[in-house]
Amino acid sequence: MQRKCKNYLVIYRENAGLTRQQASTALNISCESLRDFEYGRRPDEAYIRDMVRVYGNPLIVLDYFMDTDLWKDYLPEIDTKEEITMTTLKLQSYGEYFDDHLKDLKHIACDGVITTDEYPILNKIGQGAKVYAGPILQLIFQAMKKPHGAGTHKGA
Repeated sequence: MQRKCKNYLVIYRENAGLTRQQASTALNISCESLRDFEYGRRPDEAYIRDMVRVYGNPLIVLDYFMDTDLWKDYLPEIDTKEEITMTTLKLQSYGEYFDDHLKDLKHIACDGVITTDEYPILNKIGQGAKVYAGPILQLIFQAMKKPHGAGTHKGA
C-alpha cells in the first residue's frame, strides 16, 4: 500500500517557507508538476534529491524510501523473541536518554527558533539519538513488512 506523497512533500515545502511557485522555480519544474508530486504522482529519485537540497531537509528521503518496497531488501527481519527483546531494551534506554535531555529540548523548542548557542546542545542530543535510529526504523519497517501474527513464534 503506497501513501500519497502529499502527506510529506507539501509539509516539507511549507516548512521550508516556500510557496509552490517559489519551490517549482528553485526545482526547475513547472508548478503543475510540483502540484502533481504533492498530490499523488510519485517523483523520481532525482527530484527527491533536488527537494532535499531546496527544502533543506534530508528526512524527505526517509519518507520517500518508506513509500517503496526497497527497504525490504535492506533491513533485517525481527523474527525471534531474543531480537525483539534486545530491540525493546534499546528503545527503553532511548526513552531514558530523552528523559535526561527533555528540559534542553523544550528550551530549544519553546521560541520556535534554534539560536547559534542552542545548536551545539541540539547537535549533542542528535548525535546520541543516532544510536537509537536503527532499532526504531527496524520496528517501523518490520511492522510494515508483515501483518500482525504472521511471524514465527519461538519459545514460550
